[in-house]
Amino acid sequence: QAAVAHGLPELGWKYMVIDEGWFSASNNTDGSPGYPNYDPADVSIDNHGRFLPTPSRYPSAGGDGSKGFTSLCARLASQGILCGLHLVEGVPIVAVNNKAVIDGPGGYTAYDIAAQPLKGSGVPACSYRINTTHQGMSVYYKSIVKQFQSWGVRFVKLDFGPDAMEVKAFKQAISDLGANIVLSVNGAPNTMCDPLGADMYRISSDMWDVWADVDDQFPIIMERLNVSKPGCWADADMLCLGRIGGLQNLRATFPPNYKCTVLDLNCHRNNESNFRFQECCPRQSRYTDNEAQTVMSLWSIARSPLFFGGYLPESHPSIYRLISNAEILALNSLPSSASVLTHQPKNRSIWHNKDANSQYFALFNLASTSQTLSVSFSGTCEVRDLWAKKSVGTFQGKYSILLEPHASAVVKIGNCSNLIKEEVVSTTRVSGVYSVGDEVT
Repeated sequence: QAAVAHGLPELGWKYMVIDEGWFSASNNTDGSPGYPNYDPADVSIDNHGRFLPTPSRYPSAGGDGSKGFTSLCARLASQGILCGLHLVEGVPIVAVNNKAVIDGPGGYTAYDIAAQPLKGSGVPACSYRINTTHQGMSVYYKSIVKQFQSWGVRFVKLDFGPDAMEVKAFKQAISDLGANIVLSVNGAPNTMCDPLGADMYRISSDMWDVWADVDDQFPIIMERLNVSKPGCWADADMLCLGRIGGLQNLRATFPPNYKCTVLDLNCHRNNESNFRFQECCPRQSRYTDNEAQTVMSLWSIARSPLFFGGYLPESHPSIYRLISNAEILALNSLPSSASVLTHQPKNRSIWHNKDANSQYFALFNLASTSQTLSVSFSGTCEVRDLWAKKSVGTFQGKYSILLEPHASAVVKIGNCSNLIKEEVVSTTRVSGVYSVGDEVT
């Protein structure tokens, strides 16, 4: 409702994806799913071993969950939003134990397709790995796609390290059934898109609302600019903007009335137990305003899929300035890949893209102090600041802007008397250092 009220679907925010836990009846004291320690016996499945939404959390699924997300997906579609689901790879443990018969030819059971010896599929303790050489794997994934298609699901995130053959089987099922479903994979090899067919793939570990994570993404994204394309988008993870956290899934082990401390919020992913604090602590994103704008600037010009990871109804109103700027969002749909003109780690980075009529430059101050960044060109050009949504004037030969620490600017340069000369810096890593220049020509 918040997305529709602010016109986000019309701006391209077209999917609403339900993340992990929709099939779990294990509740914490705050009503959140029992991630990551599900009780396998409390996972909702149908007679064919497929996950179902747990009725206690999704009443529209019916008393036994068999109606699935049909009602919810239809309601979203009526408001211009498409429905998506997170899916844990593998086969539910309870389905294997019950030897549930897979819906499809062959008479295979969930036990038949489970890899032996039985092994968990990843962080969530609810599935076993699949035997990717068993013919029943393709039958099982096709049955899931058939189920999702009947519900109206249009996006699937296959998570926790699916095998290459699993991705291929899932994508083949989508094709065979003519299902209009976007397939995203996470934790799989980066070759998942071509030739195996995933539409997008994660290229990094989870992003959180700390500058170090943003800084780390620059070289990761740079290395994949030339391979990210329609049908194979390099996904730099969701945007930790607005009101995030709040699962509070570890709170049952904390003292009564526990509140996040500064220490908790500074914990980083180097320690798995500390990493969980990132999900536990309800908060507005810890990015500064400059850092939040830099995230949107980088993701947009790099053409990374844009996923808002916050809770809109409790997000600060200023969030809409970042996610509803049509000129910035348009960068995400430019027909060509961006190029990196200058990259100096911990200092500055300047990126470029273009369309038939204009040139676009994203300037990033990666340093902890303010500094001036510039783009140089021949002739006289009009410069438009896309974040300010206004022209900043006509400049001859050079445009400069003073940027605060971790800040960014995105400018559109057009109506030039001479074309801008490009000098593209190689994005091949050499001992962790990139070729650089003080200015862009």
